[in-house]
Amino acid sequence: MTMGIRPYYALDIDGTTIDTGPLVALRLRREANGGIDALDVALDRRTTVVATPEAAVSLTLGYDGDGETVFTGTVTETRDTLTEHRLQALGAQWMLARLRPSETFLAQSAADVVRALADAAGVAVARADAGERLARYHADGALDGFEHAKRLARLAGVDLLATRDGELVFSAPRPAASAVRLVHGINLIDACAREVPPAQTAFEVIPESAASSDGVDAETWIVKKARDLAGSAGEGPSRRISTALCTTRDAAGALAEALAAEAASHARRLDALVPGLPEIELGDTVEVESMPEGRGDGTWLVWRIEHRLDTVAGFRTHLTMRTAP
Repeated sequence: MTMGIRPYYALDIDGTTIDTGPLVALRLRREANGGIDALDVALDRRTTVVATPEAAVSLTLGYDGDGETVFTGTVTETRDTLTEHRLQALGAQWMLARLRPSETFLAQSAADVVRALADAAGVAVARADAGERLARYHADGALDGFEHAKRLARLAGVDLLATRDGELVFSAPRPAASAVRLVHGINLIDACAREVPPAQTAFEVIPESAASSDGVDAETWIVKKARDLAGSAGEGPSRRISTALCTTRDAAGALAEALAAEAASHARRLDALVPGLPEIELGDTVEVESMPEGRGDGTWLVWRIEHRLDTVAGFRTHLTMRTAP
């Protein structure tokens, strides 16, 4: 999308569209592997459109009367003050968070389990990477469906997020064909590069009740030397983890690699404030240039997006990015 002059928005609430007049401010937050996507909207109290909980919501942002859908969700809360009608809508993860499963999955991949949980919650799945097969996974009510999905994403080493169309993604990042280019002095309003060496860079995962070295199809049994089936990844002193999520050497190795990769990717982060960028998506590649002394220059992956639109500062997008693999 070519950046225009006048910001444009369209807020659809159960089939009724607001695109002029009553908007005071809005803030949309989307994140991979984190919280639930959330849209907060403040409308002038005189608006004739009043949202109610459980109403379907979609938001379009752009410029000069043209835009892209950036969020699809459900109204979960409304508030009325003397001057404003406010609403909060949450993304597809909220549907999963309302689910309290009680089911045991045998010889299925993490993606299979997530698809089953999403289906039970009424959430469509855009894509899911299969990954290693698990000997068993017990999705009990101690965790909600979203917490189980996050747990499985970490085990499989993939990202968990909701698309702008309200569908679930359980997959490794698939960047766009071309990277977004941000240049200091042109379209980069502000930025902060952070470097925090991870406290732990190496992991050893020891399976519990391992299904033996024969793999996931073998009967599980209590091994006397579970470390013989351990998986490890990273450099330096290892943090040893014993988990019932892993019952095979392959699963233990996959989890160790996922933990080491996650630690490495978050060691460096870049926060960037740019003019409203509705086309940016979680997992997109961003090329940053001309930062002072080159600090922050390079290739990054978008991990968190926050769009803001109000009558004072206009349309802005805040990006939080991690280093690309």
